[in-house]
Amino acid sequence: MLSVVIPTLNAEKNLAALLTQLRPMSDLETIVSDGLSIDLTQELAIQYGARLALGSPSRGGQLRRGAQLACSEWLLFIHADCRLSDNWRDLVDRHIATHPEKAGFFGLKYDSQKMAARWVELMVVWRSMTTRFPRGWALPYGDQGLLISRRLYDEIGGYPDWPLFEDVKIIENIGRGRLQHLGGKLTTCHSKYEQDGFIRRGWRNFSLMRRYKKGESIDSLMNDYN
Repeated sequence: MLSVVIPTLNAEKNLAALLTQLRPMSDLETIVSDGLSIDLTQELAIQYGARLALGSPSRGGQLRRGAQLACSEWLLFIHADCRLSDNWRDLVDRHIATHPEKAGFFGLKYDSQKMAARWVELMVVWRSMTTRFPRGWALPYGDQGLLISRRLYDEIGGYPDWPLFEDVKIIENIGRGRLQHLGGKLTTCHSKYEQDGFIRRGWRNFSLMRRYKKGESIDSLMNDYN
């Protein structure tokens, strides 16, 4: 059995489409970890048979709550605005069978036709590379999903209760040698990038990452992220 954990906050616009993809599978537990949404997010979760974990909005804290509620030996964390590929479950099952000691992640595609979106996708490929030659950062973000066994998740302490860079911290704790690309891609909503500009938002995220790596506090980074 696999538990899928989805952190949400006013996610009614995108959540139903994702839950529709997950609903047909009988060996799948779906958990919506909601940060007290004021739209129809919670009602949609119940309608589609998901379990609800409720608490204050903080993506790291929401992911932790969802994991605590999950009953399965394997956990898949994904965002509410993503769409899974048709063969996603085959990719997950193959990873569990062949690399049970490693965590896995998907590639990323934006639902945009703009050339800037393709540029950002190439940067994601480089950032996520786990090979040493050519050397990438081995740093997939949360919008690429994270597949991890309960054993490994508990061993590294799970997600920190942070509102930002919780996905970076857990990847750091997993380590390059225990990461594996699953194959396939998640398609994610482009709206935030369209609003800010793909290049501008990508550069902003890179700048925030550099500051995080230099030890700047999450509170300070969060001020600029918003």
